[in-house]
Amino acid sequence: MYNTNADKVNLITAQEAAKILRQNKPDKIYLLVRSKCLSGFKCGKRWLIDEDSVYKYINRCLLNQ
Repeated sequence: MYNTNADKVNLITAQEAAKILRQNKPDKIYLLVRSKCLSGFKCGKRWLIDEDSVYKYINRCLLNQ
């Protein structure tokens, strides 16, 4: 039996995450995932990022200013 009340994860591409973070290229996104600042994984040739982790990262950056 599957848990139907489990939280759903909204996955976005590295390009979409780069747009949210106002980056020209997704290279920074790859580095953020590898350094565990963003939650994501590589699926084939694509990087998939947890959209919620992008907004949490933005909040952490704003709080540290």
